[in-house]
Amino acid sequence: MEELLAPGTRTCAGCGAAIAIRMVLRAIQKEVGKNFIICHATGCMEVATTPYPETSWKIPWIHVAFENVSAVASGVNAAYEYINEHINENINENNKTDKPKIIAIGGDGSTFDIGFGSLSGMLERNDDVLYICYDNEAYMNCLTADALIITEKGLRKITEIKKGDKIYSFDQNTHKMLLKECLGVYDNGEKQVFSVETLHHTLKATGNHPFLVVQHNGKGKESTLIWKNVEHLKAGNDVVVLKKFNEGKSFEFSKIDSNEYFGDEKIREIKYLGVEPTYDLQVDESHNFIANGYVVHNTGIQQSGATPKFASTSTTPVGKAIPGNLQRKKNMVEISAAHNVYAASTTIYNFKDLENKVRKALRIKGAKYIQIFASCPTGWRMPEKDAIKITKLAIETGVYKVFEIENRKFKLNYKPAKRKKVEEYLKVQGRFRHLTPQQTDEIQMEIDKEWQELEKMNASAATI
Repeated sequence: MEELLAPGTRTCAGCGAAIAIRMVLRAIQKEVGKNFIICHATGCMEVATTPYPETSWKIPWIHVAFENVSAVASGVNAAYEYINEHINENINENNKTDKPKIIAIGGDGSTFDIGFGSLSGMLERNDDVLYICYDNEAYMNCLTADALIITEKGLRKITEIKKGDKIYSFDQNTHKMLLKECLGVYDNGEKQVFSVETLHHTLKATGNHPFLVVQHNGKGKESTLIWKNVEHLKAGNDVVVLKKFNEGKSFEFSKIDSNEYFGDEKIREIKYLGVEPTYDLQVDESHNFIANGYVVHNTGIQQSGATPKFASTSTTPVGKAIPGNLQRKKNMVEISAAHNVYAASTTIYNFKDLENKVRKALRIKGAKYIQIFASCPTGWRMPEKDAIKITKLAIETGVYKVFEIENRKFKLNYKPAKRKKVEEYLKVQGRFRHLTPQQTDEIQMEIDKEWQELEKMNASAATI
């Protein structure tokens, strides 16, 4: 069988999403050959597989925005239905167009959050589209190649930074300098970029890259620091910047415990520049760094509606105020099933289950939703070689449930003979290394309660 996703993509080593997509393409090909079209939302896999003007896809593939992949897929489906109804009937039998299967693909960010309204509309209309969500529980963002980063050894272009380098970052509690290790450097392909300009600083970044902003809370009230994406910034906003920044020269910080190096400046202008190569870093613990004098977030690992409780992300960092993400993961499979469509969950470990569900969904006329649990070594801070192992642990501990809902009837597809303790799953991931025994126990109690409910639903073939 031909691989429809070419090798040599820019995905990280051990990328669970890449494994998931390859499995999905094989399953589709077994069922319908190459007679299908993919509509793909912006996200990890889009960036890694289609750095303009190249593509790794060997089938018709459409890139769309974060928020509208379901709407675009519905439009493609409607176009082919029109062809079948109004055009095919008037042409020679040999020239008729067979309607291809329409596949929409999105990550958890575009599925659970940004594109949720579009997805709900597609499901409600029961459009003949198969929606695939690769669920790696976080977001991404990036800067251009000329961004200058302040490191232990002076200014370096972001393209010159290497894993293990020491990088200066900003302590949001003390407002002082920190020296932290770079955990990774990422080439995120070509993207639309914007220029953010103050009196002394200019930086090019993607629209979803967060800058540290001073929020003024009114007269007599203390100002606070918040993160804002470029797309939400405007002229007049005060952003946190580094003083004494002299482009092109190295600078030695003699008083690292001082906050005298930071101040704020008003944004003078934000303008769209076009498409450029983009890069990003991952910084240990603090999750931020200083680029062209601005304090900006490091690569992705931003909380989404799929992020599990207590997970540390760059937008839910562990500190005195919060112990990581405070929300529980959204149950998108059941939410989708509430639209009275076929909905299922699976993982990259359960390959046969994944294949069976994709092929089954393709035989169903109307909308369908499949969610694939796909590990992310970068975001979860785990060894690349354990991408499949960690997924297996997720189902053996009961963290992730493999089930399907058809005609609103619930069916559990995998039940561990004896569930392992959730601690085995949590302890091998850096995003959970801060957990206290009490927090681990809280997660375990929630899982135990969820499984009691699931087993009751399964025994009675409950209606969702």
